[in-house]
Amino acid sequence: MAFLGLELYSWLLLFVLLALLYWNGTKTYNTFQKLGIPYMKPKLPYLGHVMNILFKSIIEEDMMRRAEFPGKIYGQFRGRRPQLCVADVEVLKEITIKQLQNFRNHESLLEGEDNIHTRHVGAVMDEHWKHVRSILTPTFTSGKLKLMFPVIKNCADKLVSHLKSTNSEPVDIKEGLTVSRE
Repeated sequence: MAFLGLELYSWLLLFVLLALLYWNGTKTYNTFQKLGIPYMKPKLPYLGHVMNILFKSIIEEDMMRRAEFPGKIYGQFRGRRPQLCVADVEVLKEITIKQLQNFRNHESLLEGEDNIHTRHVGAVMDEHWKHVRSILTPTFTSGKLKLMFPVIKNCADKLVSHLKSTNSEPVDIKEGLTVSRE
């Protein structure tokens, strides 16, 4: 039995294939519902909320989400991947200080490339992040930060006096930020 030039089993196979593609594209979309976290329901499989930022600026989209979800935590989807958005200071402190070993990787927009944009502190991942963190952590103890304060204040004072001396003329910022060894 044929319909539009295809046999019944061909239509059945096409339907099953489309159903599997839809299921695969939406199977993560109930993650936040299972966890009891408020979230934006994605409209299209595989795209998540990517389509939203194509038609608006990221800032406009963020403001809309904050109005829609006045709580401090909500979920969204980047493609099929769930993304938890946190705006609660206490939860952020817990994540960035106490639980940092569990949240060491940030989302990378330039995966696979090895350049200055992928090697800064906010972009390094996995074992390289552990190495960088072990070097940086002792540098920023409260005692060492207190010792650095006079140096930072001196540099800031020099910058302010330089900017005041320009009388609202254009400033070569590189010249203003150059550290002198006096």
